[in-house]
Amino acid sequence: MKKLLAVATQVIIATDADREGENIARSIIEKARASHKPMQRLWINSLEKQEVQRGFTQLQEGDKYLSLYEEAKARQFGDWLVGMNASRAYSLLLQERGYHKRLVSVVCKHPRFA
Repeated sequence: MKKLLAVATQVIIATDADREGENIARSIIEKARASHKPMQRLWINSLEKQEVQRGFTQLQEGDKYLSLYEEAKARQFGDWLVGMNASRAYSLLLQERGYHKRLVSVVCKHPRFA
């Protein structure tokens, strides 16, 4: 991807049309140092041939969905921060009660708990 982005004159983001899709694409673009290139966004909700073709005739401006990337980055940081601190806090609490195995906390992403 890095080599392709280096020679590209423009970038069309065509990942899933949601926050995480935006995060995946822009994280790759950022790591490849191609954020300065002109960007457009394919925003479709179906992979049916006609929908994809329609989407390419109606590409969106790249900055239109930038806030989704920023939301995803904030969520990632929050997950990391909570996970790191919760793991440590629960480990210390359980060690006080005699539990000495390694403990890792994770953020639950089940729709029931969202």
